[in-house]
Amino acid sequence: TPKQVIVGGTAGAVEAIIWFNLCRRLSTLWCRHLGQRVGYVFIHNYPLPYFEIGSMAYVLLAQLKEEHSQEGVREKITEQLEGYYVALGWYLEHCRPNWWQKRLMFDEEQQTWKTAKDNISKWRAHIRGSLDGYD
Repeated sequence: TPKQVIVGGTAGAVEAIIWFNLCRRLSTLWCRHLGQRVGYVFIHNYPLPYFEIGSMAYVLLAQLKEEHSQEGVREKITEQLEGYYVALGWYLEHCRPNWWQKRLMFDEEQQTWKTAKDNISKWRAHIRGSLDGYD
């Protein structure tokens, strides 16, 4: 009946919104554990998009440079930046195309991957340089 369709669709939409937000939240919290085993069963390989990690890292770097940051806040920001540094490194190690994928890629896709790889390397260097400067 139409009533069942509406109720089912609404329930599905609510579950999808909850699931999406839960996955995003956990991906943010567990960012530094990418590639590690979770609960002796699963390997964490569900990262946030790399451009979001880079964006959040630059926001944290700006907050870290503020002179009026308290020490507790500074330590928390540093810990988050370390996690983002690890996550970006995971992207460089595990998300590169293999030889078969390279054969199937168009030239534009290869250029996009090279640009993404260059951006990730630049972001990692910027994070590491900022963190080494505050240690």
